[in-house]
Amino acid sequence: MDYSQGLKHRWAVFISGQGTNLQALLDAHPKVSVEMVITSRLDAPGVARAERAGVPVVLHSKGASWSELSLYLQNQKIDLIFLLGFMRVLPEEFVRDWDKKILNLHPSLLPEYRGLRAMERSYEDGAAMGVTIHWVTPQLDEGPLLLQKEIFAKGQAKAFSFEKVKTHIHQAENELVVEAVRKVQSC
Repeated sequence: MDYSQGLKHRWAVFISGQGTNLQALLDAHPKVSVEMVITSRLDAPGVARAERAGVPVVLHSKGASWSELSLYLQNQKIDLIFLLGFMRVLPEEFVRDWDKKILNLHPSLLPEYRGLRAMERSYEDGAAMGVTIHWVTPQLDEGPLLLQKEIFAKGQAKAFSFEKVKTHIHQAENELVVEAVRKVQSC
């Protein structure tokens, strides 16, 4: 199926870091329409990726109004939001404003290892490791799953350094974020 034929949604991508998953979506253009990037840190390397691609970047600093951001996104005709390494918890009111319109990428096999340091904790425990993309609800990392991919079976990751494991997980993330957007756009 050609996803560029009338099935595009206007996406806002929220980032706080490197932006490698953002880059995967930018590379999928024109099949994926990233209209803007929202960041909690203007010094995040992902900001430069967005700027090179000509995607507008909006800073949403600590203490900024979430209701104003919601209104701004609506005025920009954003359809969907993808949280790709955005290291802030969204307030319940914002999540309710965007009910069933926010996806999150999480570096564990949810429901295991919710919250921060999920990859590190699952590696330390020798657990199965992978990536989950889920719909965001007011409860942290508890929304309905859209996609999930196991990368390492239980105990398997310990045969590698954490850095090597992290590299494999990040590669899987890049593939899964594009697959998730295509899946949502085909609905």
